[in-house]
Amino acid sequence: MKKNRTKNLQTTQKANGSGKPWLILLWLLLPATALFVLELFIRDPFLAEQYARRVFPVVTYLPRSLMNFLPFSLAEVFVVVGVPALVLGAVFVIVRLIAKPGRAAFLLRLGKVALVLVSLAIPIFYLNFGYTYHRLPLADNLELETRDRAKDDLHATTLWVAEEVNQLAAAMPRDESGLFEPSLTTQEILSLADDAYKARSEAGGNQFLTDHFHHGAVLTKPVSLSRFWSYTGITGIYVPFLVESSVNIDTRPDEMMFTALHEVAHSYGIAREDEANFLAFYCGILHEDPEMRYASWLMGFTHLNNALYGASAELHAEIYASLDPLAKADLAARNDYWTKFEGPVQEVSSSVNNSYLIANKQEDGVKSYGRVVDLIIAYYAEQGGLD
Repeated sequence: MKKNRTKNLQTTQKANGSGKPWLILLWLLLPATALFVLELFIRDPFLAEQYARRVFPVVTYLPRSLMNFLPFSLAEVFVVVGVPALVLGAVFVIVRLIAKPGRAAFLLRLGKVALVLVSLAIPIFYLNFGYTYHRLPLADNLELETRDRAKDDLHATTLWVAEEVNQLAAAMPRDESGLFEPSLTTQEILSLADDAYKARSEAGGNQFLTDHFHHGAVLTKPVSLSRFWSYTGITGIYVPFLVESSVNIDTRPDEMMFTALHEVAHSYGIAREDEANFLAFYCGILHEDPEMRYASWLMGFTHLNNALYGASAELHAEIYASLDPLAKADLAARNDYWTKFEGPVQEVSSSVNNSYLIANKQEDGVKSYGRVVDLIIAYYAEQGGLD
């Protein structure tokens, strides 16, 4: 009889999870280690750079290669299936807590599941992306000098990009309304985006470009429900847990092309938004396809001319007036598209994205997207365009 009571006590302890507290400590060790390494990288960007160059490509190679075999966005599947599943799961938990005894044991089991998921999610996020927020600035790796620039430098750079846009605008395929309509299919656009990075790597210029820049094929994925996604104002997303980049394919074609180029940068370990924008421009203008080049120059012009408006409305108007009417029509179409989706959903989405960026030490939040202008000016200066 005494034996049976002892056995029952052990069974109860096991059911309550109190028999092996070291398992909880073991699970907690995973995120604790990940956060310890994060602190090291924050303190020493050189260490983070070594991780981004030598470890990140290895860690992400297999999952990225597997994702390349899927022609659809797995992230979209998880959202479509996962959101209803979460709602049903929440209903089940509430019903279970109300209708059945043993609430404490049930909540304990639920807590264990949550602990395991969080303990895995934190290191996966940092290994597959988060650590690269703290690498050396891209300008240092590309040997570009970013500094405070005179208004004349911004004006000269904007004029240069406008001239490149004008050279390509008339040669682009267009629909009956005169708007840019690529000859490439959506799938071709998404699968060819990484070619721009290969072209820039082969062009060389320094060791970073030749040895640590291009990490192999990246297939950016189309989101089938892009029309609804546009209400969030999001054009693309990189999901570290899947090592997958997905693109909003309902936007204007030039923006979709640029977004695909931007998401490839994230797949290669360039986490900061301004740097990913710059690389989309920097690599896109070397793409062998003229349509991809046009999209890259046009988005570069958008960033520069918006900045120029803040410095001089007069110079902004002067350069915009010199832009090819066809390019102006493409810019207007892009603006018209987004006007239709303005509203509270987009505001909430922007707020969430802003919080995410700040949590990853991007103190400017969504404003960090605008720093691409400094990099484009620095690149133009390196090319000998500025005195």
